[in-house]
Amino acid sequence: MFTLISLGLLIETHYRGILFIDNEINNELLKIILFRSAYTSIVFVFLQNIFSLVVNAVSILKPSSKEHGTNVVSSTNIFQSTFYSLVIILVTLNIRPILQKVFSNKGAYDISYALVRYDAIQTILILTIPALLLIFSILKSQIGYKIMRIGLVLAVVAIAGIYNNKANYDARIYETRAKWITRDWQNQNLDAQKALNDATSDEERATAYYWLGVSENRQKNYEKGLEYQLKAVEFDPTYGAPHSSLSASYLMLGQMDKSLFHAEKCIEMVPSYAWCYYSLANYYWVTGDEANAFKNAQKAYELDPNRVDIKNMYESMKSNEEVTLYTVYENIETGCFNICSGTKKLIGCSEKFGVKECEYSCSGTLTNSCD
Repeated sequence: MFTLISLGLLIETHYRGILFIDNEINNELLKIILFRSAYTSIVFVFLQNIFSLVVNAVSILKPSSKEHGTNVVSSTNIFQSTFYSLVIILVTLNIRPILQKVFSNKGAYDISYALVRYDAIQTILILTIPALLLIFSILKSQIGYKIMRIGLVLAVVAIAGIYNNKANYDARIYETRAKWITRDWQNQNLDAQKALNDATSDEERATAYYWLGVSENRQKNYEKGLEYQLKAVEFDPTYGAPHSSLSASYLMLGQMDKSLFHAEKCIEMVPSYAWCYYSLANYYWVTGDEANAFKNAQKAYELDPNRVDIKNMYESMKSNEEVTLYTVYENIETGCFNICSGTKKLIGCSEKFGVKECEYSCSGTLTNSCD
């Protein structure tokens, strides 16, 4: 079982193009595969032992005829417990990993994954091999009711497939995110639509609409993106992420006031969400406020340095003009003060505990009078 699961995960990772990095196998990914395979195998062995105990108990209560053949019956019992244990795992546990390639600040790709339930076709395909082995064992044995037993096996395969054919929102939404990471916008849109179809709550619908809006924005369909993001906010007014995307849409459509409003609304609702500051940085950059643009790009990068777009924006602004942010306490004597050799711009001031604190940007060399 461990080998089969590991092989399946290796095939999936190779299909997703993340098994090898720079022609070398990804050791981090191998650790994840081995851990998931070991965990599922332990669950499998536990269930298989339970089934074996049940089968042995039944055998004691109803002994088999001598002509049945102990070895054949024993092998049939093994195949039977294996088959039914696997059925229980597939219909109850989230064991299918949707693996994702995530760019890290180390200049390499890390792996993240989410666990979901298998879909109907995959469930039937996985169960086919142990089902055929069990049917072959039944045919070779001398136990009674062969047709009924074989019919039961086939019925269980069909029932497991039908059971796993129900709405699988988690799988659809994780697939959507995986497509976003690999920048496959069109297929991301398709998966988000499937997630919307499988959604059963307003929160799930809001998330699905959000990803639909992100996909449309990436494909430069900004008006369609607006439509989806407004739907997301309608279904879940507490959901902050759509405001970041709304800010981007309004910016590209030239509605600057609304762009600023939604970027600031995003920060108000989820101050730890990097894309809020990314949208605000875009707004300031387009409107010519380079100091505030860099400030927010820097904040986005500090919160999430692993995102390619955020990383590229920050490095682009940083290389375009070296900007240093510094603070001046206007109404207290510090003894030392900063000297900017280039352009100095006031970003904003605030007062805390009677101390006026102003933040400036310096495009040039910043030195301290005490150095």
